[in-house]
Amino acid sequence: MMKISYILILVITGNVIGQTADIEHLIGDIEEAEQNPAYIEYLYDILENPLNINKASKQELETLPGLSPAMAARILYYRNRRGRIHHLDELESLPGMDKKYEKIKPFIAVPKHRPTHISIQGRHRIQRKLALEKAYKEHSYAGDPNKVYSRLRGEVNDHIAFGVITEKDAGEKKWNDHTSAHISIKFDPLNTKLVLGDYSFKSGYGLVFGGAFRVFKGATPKRHGNLKEYMSSNETAYFRGIGIESRFSLLSISVFKSQKFIDGEIIDSTISILPSTGYHRTQTECKRRRKIKEKVWGGRISINPIRSLEMGLTYQHHTLPQQKLNDDLVDIFKVPRKINHVTGLYLDFSINNTTSFAEIARSKSKGTAFYGGVSCNSSIAETVITLRYYEPGFDNDFSNAFAEYSETRNEKGVYWGCRVDVSDHTELYAYIDAYQEIWPSAATRLLRKGAEFMVKCEQEMSNHIDLQLRYKRIQNYEFMSIPDKFGNTVKEAFWHLNHRARVQIELDRSPFRLRTRFESHWNQLQNHTSQNAPVADSISTLIYQDIRLKCTRTLSLYTRWTAFDAPVYPLRLYQFENGLPGTMSIKMLNGRGTRWYLLFVYKLPHAADFLQIQPYPLR
Repeated sequence: MMKISYILILVITGNVIGQTADIEHLIGDIEEAEQNPAYIEYLYDILENPLNINKASKQELETLPGLSPAMAARILYYRNRRGRIHHLDELESLPGMDKKYEKIKPFIAVPKHRPTHISIQGRHRIQRKLALEKAYKEHSYAGDPNKVYSRLRGEVNDHIAFGVITEKDAGEKKWNDHTSAHISIKFDPLNTKLVLGDYSFKSGYGLVFGGAFRVFKGATPKRHGNLKEYMSSNETAYFRGIGIESRFSLLSISVFKSQKFIDGEIIDSTISILPSTGYHRTQTECKRRRKIKEKVWGGRISINPIRSLEMGLTYQHHTLPQQKLNDDLVDIFKVPRKINHVTGLYLDFSINNTTSFAEIARSKSKGTAFYGGVSCNSSIAETVITLRYYEPGFDNDFSNAFAEYSETRNEKGVYWGCRVDVSDHTELYAYIDAYQEIWPSAATRLLRKGAEFMVKCEQEMSNHIDLQLRYKRIQNYEFMSIPDKFGNTVKEAFWHLNHRARVQIELDRSPFRLRTRFESHWNQLQNHTSQNAPVADSISTLIYQDIRLKCTRTLSLYTRWTAFDAPVYPLRLYQFENGLPGTMSIKMLNGRGTRWYLLFVYKLPHAADFLQIQPYPLR
């Protein structure tokens, strides 16, 4: 039986975003980016508000896709020598920039000097599935199926910035179930920024403060280190209170204090559940809404004794009203705690084209985490090797460092990645990551381990045709529940071998772009504890045709048709879909079917506003 559902999305916003850069190409591996939705939202945000190349810090430049720490340092060195950058094209002459310039160009700008100006941007979105889910028919959800999002942000003379976000997820009752707001003031003579309201804070390489997203595989390790106004729809990854950041010639200091109510459930005077979804639809979810008062304060101090060296010290103090128990590790590491503090030290040292980096952190539970490595950059190649060792007893709710598993603890691993310009028209990417748990988890009592390998080639066939080939191999030692010959459920350990191959060809010739992709995943599950029992094989496939057409100066059309067959969940497929953040973005495809969408973008003449209507059926 064919099942068809429709989604109607109405968007009114202040300007077109996401159309000047190919986000799908920039984020690299879709499967990894699916774990970092906040990173995609961040890319959209800086597309809408590009970084001022004459004021951006090294840490802000390092967040740009494809820009290594060494290249960020070269941009700063060039800017300091010239006094300022007058045109973005000047960056093309920097050693090693080459193709990186076209990738970062949409995210940076040289704003024109305006004595006095006020800018205001707004966006309002209403989204609804026309086919009601079972939960609405049974009145399990408190609210209607409308998903409503409103955002307003403004700036006055580059010194004062403000923003407000309200959001209601489908099924929630209140139109402002989630509300976030901030105001920030820059005091240029003092090199100081003050933020009141909601903000994010990152430091080092994510062991103490990791922010909303982590570096994923295939990307260059990037050092965090900034206090930033919060404008994301993520309902949990922010602080609320006051933050101050000051920068001097050799010294940088950031301090903050946060207090907010978070979702949770208290059982027998112990915090047993801290959900992070932000959903308040069912009666149970509503009971957990904002029940826990969380207090966090901390900061960072960093010093640059010489231009090539930076050292930083980070501290965090976290307080909850009741004890929290970590249930995901075996008894020896279950340490109930009401108060936690984490101290970290990081270091960056650069010589010519080589950067060495490291961070070490220790929590109150006496657990230690380490992440470090070396990256090398030349005009035709980049390579990086990193080591990580996160002890099982390392306890930090705000860490978000590079890791295979979901949390920054109970893991050790080594990673190697590289990018090579084989010729003027060919780029080669590759990485290898080997990882292993240090202590068996409570759920499986199994020491998980594995390795991942990826190689990708991008070939410019002509001025208008590009070819991409990619292969990934993932091998994991996993634990599964399976029926035995008597029908009983038993636990078995397996070597799970997964292969993923992709072929993509793209024709880009104004006013249209055609992109065709074929992707296939196949599995091999080998019973490791039963003397090589029969292997269970399965395969999934995806093919899509994507069309982008600029009909007139004011009207554009985006459409895609996808056919997929993913018979089992471990072989699920992903694809990135054009649209505004929060509307379509990355979609997981499981089962068998087709999916298509139409996206019309109309820019109203002589106005900054435009209207989008996005109808498409899901089959």
